[in-house]
Amino acid sequence: MALTVAAGGPPGSLIGLDRARAVVEYPIATDRTGLFVLLDIDAEVLGPLRSATPSDAALASGYGADLVTARTTGGVVTELAESDLSVFEEHTVAGALVRDPSRQAPFNLYAVPDAVRAAVGEREAATPGSSGVVPTDGQAGDGTQQNEVTVQVVDDRAITWTLEANAGHWLRTAGGRLEQSATGERIGADIVLVYEAQATRDDSGDREARPPVIADLTGSGTAQVLRDGMVFDARWERSGTAALPTIRGGGDLPSGATTWVHVCAAPCTAPPGPA
Repeated sequence: MALTVAAGGPPGSLIGLDRARAVVEYPIATDRTGLFVLLDIDAEVLGPLRSATPSDAALASGYGADLVTARTTGGVVTELAESDLSVFEEHTVAGALVRDPSRQAPFNLYAVPDAVRAAVGEREAATPGSSGVVPTDGQAGDGTQQNEVTVQVVDDRAITWTLEANAGHWLRTAGGRLEQSATGERIGADIVLVYEAQATRDDSGDREARPPVIADLTGSGTAQVLRDGMVFDARWERSGTAALPTIRGGGDLPSGATTWVHVCAAPCTAPPGPA
């Protein structure tokens, strides 16, 4: 299944992301991002949930995954129905989406994945590419050893990925703090992918008039692949209805690795510093 999760909430509001198979983070406004989470392993609770966007519908359709969300629109429902997929909102399935009374809206709605599965069943999501998340061409260029990479996900929000010593795992820092779930687990990923898309800008060119969305990833562009303590310069290419573009030049992505994908306005990665 796939879930739409809100980013940028109070510390400790994220729950279950340490159990996610993959996360796609993309701008849903010029000042904030949203998370699209693919979940195929057990998590008792996951969230907080947010409303679905057309990009979420496109990703869910590409992966063949039913969508669990706080709220949606007719267009999202129609697109999923055309792909023979279902959408589940608050009050759709009793006990599947619950409000945490100790938290403030909009960061207080959480999904109970087992309750969703028990009530409606779950189909197997599509698994394009060797990683099951992103297709690749298997070719790798020369990577550079880096301990830290910063991604400017929107104008006023940057995410820093720091290599965990001796683990080959990347830990996520947002707003100057190492992100942890409500239960204390560090939020990170084995592989981090950065897709740089062209945003639509106003006439002055000073700020984005519209942030990049999944639909903007058509054609080709620059990318970065963070894996095994290395950073690889790569490119993405996309045509048709694939959930995400093919990565060229990042090498094979290990099957079963947890993956975090950024979509952001080019250029969105800081120049690498010394290893």
